[in-house]
Amino acid sequence: MTGERRSGRGAITAVSVAVLTGVLVAGCAQQPAASTAASTAAAGHEQAAQMSTARLAAAVGPSQPAGTQLRLETLLSHHAVLTINLMRARLRGDPDLAQAAVAAVSKNTDDMTAVIDSIAGHELAMTFKDLWSRHVNQLFDYARALAANDPAGMDRDRADLAAYERDIGSFIQTATKTQVSAPAAQQALTAHVDDLLKQADAYAAKDYATSYAIERHAYAHMFEVAKTLATGFFATTTAGVAPLNAPRVRLQSALGKLLGEHMALAVDSMRAAATKTPDFQAAGAALNGNTADLTAAMGVLFGQPSATAFSGIWGDHVDALVSYGAAVAGQDAAGQDTATNRLTQFESRFADFLSTGTEGRLTAPALRDAYVMHDRDLVGQMQAFARRDYTASNDTVFAAYQQMFDVAEQVSTAAGDTVAARLPQGGVATGGGGLVR
Repeated sequence: MTGERRSGRGAITAVSVAVLTGVLVAGCAQQPAASTAASTAAAGHEQAAQMSTARLAAAVGPSQPAGTQLRLETLLSHHAVLTINLMRARLRGDPDLAQAAVAAVSKNTDDMTAVIDSIAGHELAMTFKDLWSRHVNQLFDYARALAANDPAGMDRDRADLAAYERDIGSFIQTATKTQVSAPAAQQALTAHVDDLLKQADAYAAKDYATSYAIERHAYAHMFEVAKTLATGFFATTTAGVAPLNAPRVRLQSALGKLLGEHMALAVDSMRAAATKTPDFQAAGAALNGNTADLTAAMGVLFGQPSATAFSGIWGDHVDALVSYGAAVAGQDAAGQDTATNRLTQFESRFADFLSTGTEGRLTAPALRDAYVMHDRDLVGQMQAFARRDYTASNDTVFAAYQQMFDVAEQVSTAAGDTVAARLPQGGVATGGGGLVR
């Protein structure tokens, strides 16, 4: 590999404070039987998808700045996760998993194109789709050249990506009617591409800790990109940008960030445990970092006693999920039962914590379905993954990731303006969803 790419990003600070409530909802509930988990998850998501479609139709569009920003956050952050998974599958030499990842990335691109269509028009949306798909292909080509130890191919792909960054910068300037300049947009997307390339380089070099640290940074950075784009799109509209800074919107945004990251890293850790890949320790450390952010948020909003109680409960939950992944892959029925029992116990403990830790704002019955759905998703995707049905596994994860942001909406609404207003501007630098560098 020759030459260092420039970096166009400053330090990012985590807003994990808002996680206080997000953490509360990502919890797990009673597990369905192993043989029915995947089908139950699929049925549940089909119904949830219908409800989400109706909500999005009203929440995203030229007169809906907050809904549009939140939707862009969901999609852009998921793009980072999916593209990293795609590149790593290629580096590991797993073509079946890489092919399933290609389909997921393509679906995510279609969803982003629909949002651009709703706020900028069909012609610009089609231009966006062509540009965005182009950089996904270039990143895949880079991973392929890296896996083949082809420095010339890597240099060629880096040059192609640099050209893409210039083109996407010009597109964003046009689409936002110059509210976001081409150089500023190019800088933001250069930072995104740099993260994806650097995590791949580290992964190929077997420096998994660095690769996962960069992944967390890349994920958090996309929330900044979403805010920049939404601000640019709505700066000259009658709706304006004031709604983007409302306390409840900020709470939902920060909450969605940590919930989405929990889902992504939990899947990474469960799959690494199942396949015994050498990145297992690094995946687990990243997931623990997310938990630490959630714990810090609990301390900021509800005091250290609540944070201490949460840390123990949530840590047991994460450990049980990873143990379940290893047991499913090993066809260890006893191990699956043990992990399932631990998750069932978690439901009772966490239900009590929800009610007392939030002073009754988030009652356990109101959120029970969210817990059940979350755990069913993780169980179902693991079962499909173990039988090498990567398409089914990725489809479940795709919907489950989206659902985390639906839950963030529910929780921020239930918490109300009083709790939302406690979120300080900028949050606290705990190092997770927004890794300080």
